[in-house]
Amino acid sequence: MNKKKTLEITTIIALALIINLSIISLNYTMSNDLKNTKSVLEHYEERLSNIQESYGKNQSILNDLTEGDKYLLHNPLKDEVNGFLEKENSKNASTVVNNAKKEGLRCAYVQVIIGEILLLKEIIGFNISGEENMSYYEIKTHYQIEPIIGLNYSECFVTGELDDQVYNQRIRDIVTIW
Repeated sequence: MNKKKTLEITTIIALALIINLSIISLNYTMSNDLKNTKSVLEHYEERLSNIQESYGKNQSILNDLTEGDKYLLHNPLKDEVNGFLEKENSKNASTVVNNAKKEGLRCAYVQVIIGEILLLKEIIGFNISGEENMSYYEIKTHYQIEPIIGLNYSECFVTGELDDQVYNQRIRDIVTIW
Protein backbone atom coordinates (compact mmCIF):
# COMPACT_ATOMS: atom_id res chain seq x y z
CA MET A 1 0.00 0.00 0.00
CA ASN A 2 1.22 3.35 -0.65
CA LYS A 3 1.82 5.98 1.93
CA LYS A 4 -0.92 8.21 0.69
CA LYS A 5 -3.56 5.49 1.04
CA THR A 6 -2.25 4.55 4.49
CA LEU A 7 -2.40 8.17 5.59
CA GLU A 8 -5.96 8.49 4.29
CA ILE A 9 -7.04 5.32 6.10
CA THR A 10 -5.30 6.47 9.29
CA THR A 11 -6.99 9.87 9.02
CA ILE A 12 -10.39 8.24 8.48
CA ILE A 13 -9.84 5.93 11.46
CA ALA A 14 -8.76 8.88 13.61
CA LEU A 15 -11.83 10.87 12.57
CA ALA A 16 -14.08 7.88 13.31
CA LEU A 17 -12.47 7.55 16.77
CA ILE A 18 -12.94 11.28 17.41
CA ILE A 19 -16.59 11.04 16.32
CA ASN A 20 -17.12 7.97 18.54
CA LEU A 21 -15.47 9.70 21.49
CA SER A 22 -17.62 12.79 20.89
CA ILE A 23 -20.77 10.67 20.78
CA ILE A 24 -19.74 8.85 23.99
CA SER A 25 -18.93 12.15 25.67
CA LEU A 26 -22.21 13.66 24.49
CA ASN A 27 -24.14 10.61 25.75
CA TYR A 28 -22.34 10.84 29.11
CA THR A 29 -23.07 14.58 29.37
CA MET A 30 -26.70 14.06 28.37
CA SER A 31 -26.98 11.22 30.87
CA ASN A 32 -25.57 13.42 33.66
CA ASP A 33 -27.81 16.30 32.59
CA LEU A 34 -30.80 13.96 32.70
CA LYS A 35 -29.79 12.70 36.14
CA ASN A 36 -29.36 16.27 37.39
CA THR A 37 -32.66 17.32 35.85
CA LYS A 38 -34.36 14.30 37.41
CA SER A 39 -32.86 15.17 40.82
CA VAL A 40 -34.02 18.79 40.53
CA LEU A 41 -37.51 17.66 39.47
CA GLU A 42 -37.72 15.24 42.42
CA HIS A 43 -36.73 18.09 44.77
CA TYR A 44 -39.41 20.39 43.36
CA GLU A 45 -42.01 17.60 43.37
CA GLU A 46 -41.31 17.12 47.10
CA ARG A 47 -41.59 20.87 47.74
CA LEU A 48 -44.83 21.01 45.73
CA SER A 49 -46.21 18.09 47.74
CA ASN A 50 -45.32 19.90 51.00
CA ILE A 51 -46.95 23.10 49.75
CA GLN A 52 -50.10 21.21 48.73
CA GLU A 53 -50.24 19.51 52.14
CA SER A 54 -49.77 22.85 53.92
CA TYR A 55 -52.43 24.45 51.71
CA GLY A 56 -54.85 21.65 52.58
CA LYS A 57 -54.27 22.13 56.31
CA ASN A 58 -54.63 25.92 56.04
CA GLN A 59 -57.79 25.56 53.95
CA SER A 60 -59.23 23.23 56.59
CA ILE A 61 -58.44 25.76 59.34
CA LEU A 62 -59.95 28.57 57.26
CA ASN A 63 -63.13 26.55 56.70
CA ASP A 64 -63.45 25.99 60.48
CA LEU A 65 -63.28 29.71 61.29
CA THR A 66 -66.49 31.54 62.05
CA GLU A 67 -67.35 34.69 60.17
CA GLY A 68 -66.16 37.03 62.93
CA ASP A 69 -62.80 35.28 63.21
CA LYS A 70 -61.85 36.40 59.71
CA TYR A 71 -61.60 40.05 60.70
CA LEU A 72 -58.79 41.95 62.31
CA LEU A 73 -60.16 42.94 65.70
CA HIS A 74 -59.32 46.29 67.25
CA ASN A 75 -59.84 48.03 70.57
CA PRO A 76 -62.84 50.23 69.81
CA LEU A 77 -63.39 53.90 70.48
CA LYS A 78 -66.07 54.88 72.99
CA ASP A 79 -68.40 55.98 70.17
CA GLU A 80 -67.99 52.59 68.46
CA VAL A 81 -68.95 50.78 71.68
CA ASN A 82 -71.98 53.05 72.19
CA GLY A 83 -73.10 52.53 68.58
CA PHE A 84 -72.67 48.78 68.87
CA LEU A 85 -74.61 48.58 72.16
CA GLU A 86 -77.45 50.75 70.78
CA LYS A 87 -78.23 48.21 68.06
CA GLU A 88 -77.29 45.05 70.01
CA ASN A 89 -80.35 43.24 71.34
CA SER A 90 -79.02 39.82 72.30
CA LYS A 91 -79.34 38.79 75.94
CA ASN A 92 -76.61 36.13 75.74
CA ALA A 93 -73.01 37.14 76.53
CA SER A 94 -71.31 34.84 74.02
CA THR A 95 -73.66 36.02 71.25
CA VAL A 96 -72.87 39.65 72.08
CA VAL A 97 -69.13 38.91 71.98
CA ASN A 98 -69.49 37.14 68.60
CA ASN A 99 -71.57 40.01 67.21
CA ALA A 100 -68.89 42.46 68.31
CA LYS A 101 -66.25 40.35 66.58
CA LYS A 102 -68.29 40.42 63.36
CA GLU A 103 -68.04 44.21 63.50
CA GLY A 104 -64.28 44.02 64.13
CA LEU A 105 -64.55 45.06 67.79
CA ARG A 106 -62.40 43.33 70.37
CA CYS A 107 -64.83 42.35 73.13
CA ALA A 108 -64.24 40.23 76.24
CA TYR A 109 -66.57 37.76 77.90
CA VAL A 110 -66.43 38.53 81.63
CA GLN A 111 -67.64 36.48 84.59
CA VAL A 112 -68.24 38.29 87.87
CA ILE A 113 -68.36 35.82 90.77
CA ILE A 114 -70.65 37.13 93.48
CA GLY A 115 -71.62 36.19 97.03
CA GLU A 116 -71.01 33.34 99.39
CA ILE A 117 -72.86 30.83 97.21
CA LEU A 118 -70.81 31.92 94.18
CA LEU A 119 -73.36 33.33 91.76
CA LEU A 120 -72.08 33.93 88.28
CA LYS A 121 -72.96 37.20 86.54
CA GLU A 122 -72.01 37.42 82.85
CA ILE A 123 -71.06 40.82 81.45
CA ILE A 124 -68.96 42.07 78.53
CA GLY A 125 -65.88 44.24 78.50
CA PHE A 126 -64.07 46.48 76.04
CA ASN A 127 -60.56 47.85 76.24
CA ILE A 128 -61.56 51.21 74.82
CA SER A 129 -58.85 53.08 72.93
CA GLY A 130 -57.63 56.10 74.85
CA GLU A 131 -59.02 54.96 78.20
CA GLU A 132 -56.92 53.65 81.05
CA ASN A 133 -59.22 50.93 82.38
CA MET A 134 -61.53 48.35 80.85
CA SER A 135 -65.15 49.37 80.33
CA TYR A 136 -67.69 46.77 81.41
CA TYR A 137 -71.36 46.53 80.45
CA GLU A 138 -74.41 44.59 81.57
CA ILE A 139 -75.74 42.30 78.84
CA LYS A 140 -79.47 43.04 79.17
CA THR A 141 -79.45 46.73 80.06
CA HIS A 142 -76.10 47.84 78.58
CA TYR A 143 -75.49 49.83 81.78
CA GLN A 144 -71.82 50.57 82.33
CA ILE A 145 -70.30 49.12 85.48
CA GLU A 146 -66.89 49.07 87.15
CA PRO A 147 -66.75 45.78 89.05
CA ILE A 148 -64.35 45.89 92.00
CA ILE A 149 -63.57 42.87 94.14
CA GLY A 150 -64.90 43.40 97.67
CA LEU A 151 -67.72 45.81 96.74
CA ASN A 152 -71.37 44.84 96.39
CA TYR A 153 -72.29 44.43 92.74
CA SER A 154 -74.92 47.20 92.98
CA GLU A 155 -72.23 49.70 94.08
CA CYS A 156 -70.32 49.23 90.82
CA PHE A 157 -72.81 50.83 88.43
CA VAL A 158 -71.58 53.89 86.51
CA THR A 159 -74.88 54.28 84.65
CA GLY A 160 -78.28 52.84 85.60
CA GLU A 161 -78.87 50.54 88.52
CA LEU A 162 -79.06 46.86 89.33
CA ASP A 163 -82.28 45.29 88.06
CA ASP A 164 -82.01 41.94 89.90
CA GLN A 165 -81.42 42.14 93.67
CA VAL A 166 -80.21 38.51 93.74
CA TYR A 167 -76.86 39.85 92.52
CA ASN A 168 -76.66 42.56 95.19
CA GLN A 169 -73.84 40.75 97.00
CA ARG A 170 -70.11 41.18 97.43
CA ILE A 171 -67.92 40.54 94.36
CA ARG A 172 -65.48 37.72 95.07
CA ASP A 173 -63.66 37.46 91.74
CA ILE A 174 -63.65 38.70 88.13
CA VAL A 175 -62.64 36.47 85.21
CA THR A 176 -62.00 38.08 81.82
CA ILE A 177 -61.86 35.88 78.72
CA TRP A 178 -60.73 37.36 75.42
